Amino acid sequence: MLSTPASLHHVETLILLTFMYPPIFVSKPEPMTLFVGKEAVFQCSLTGSSPMDVVWHKDNIAISSEGNYVMKSDKNKYSLHIKSLELAHQGVYLCKASNSVGTATFTTELWVVDKPSFVKPFDQVSAAVNDPVRLECQVNEDIGVTITWTRDGKKVHQSMDCKLSFEDKLAVIAGLEKADSGVYKCRATNSAGFKETSGTLYVKGYECSAYGRPLCCLGTYFIKKDATSSSLELQSVKPSDSATYTCQVSNDAGKVDCTAVLFVKGACL
Repeated sequence: MLSTPASLHHVETLILLTFMYPPIFVSKPEPMTLFVGKEAVFQCSLTGSSPMDVVWHKDNIAISSEGNYVMKSDKNKYSLHIKSLELAHQGVYLCKASNSVGTATFTTELWVVDKPSFVKPFDQVSAAVNDPVRLECQVNEDIGVTITWTRDGKKVHQSMDCKLSFEDKLAVIAGLEKADSGVYKCRATNSAGFKETSGTLYVKGYECSAYGRPLCCLGTYFIKKDATSSSLELQSVKPSDSATYTCQVSNDAGKVDCTAVLFVKGACL
């Protein structure tokens, strides 16, 4: 019987090496500004060895997948969804990924914009004829805000005379005249909703009176007035109507006079 020499015996050992890699974020969301009622989605991509534990925080408090918060994962992609944003969702968000050999984090910020509101509304404005008229109201927010003016329910458009502007949260309509009297409404709108304020513009006319010689002593006369002028017409004048006549125009803002002298010559015989 043949036997194998002891020197020829050998043992083979198989060593299996497993390499573990720490988590690394290869993509992460930028800070974002969204409106109340919209949905926010934070999404990131990771490399690293499994199993991987991913946790989301808001302002250093861990978030659970409930209520408006929904957390999703698909292979190496992880996301946090916030449905129907509220102002309370604004803050700093942190994502923490960890496995047995390391940890990685990133932070980003979410700003939530509410519908605009008026911090300086207007109600009633009075002005005199030919005076520059300016209506203005101020909102608390101008991100994504558009301003619309209406007068007596009809939209006011920009023109050579009527100037509309919206700068530094201040909405202005200028260049109005007496014919523009009415009820004005200013609406501020963004993607979260709108707010309105309204008021009445009353452009006052003027009172015109003529004096010098009492008008009751004159013969037939007429006083004619329109929006910007007035006249006194005397019929069948006679020498006794000769006098200095003064026209006085007045309103709430003040008064102004103008004077004319009338000479009536007697009839030639």
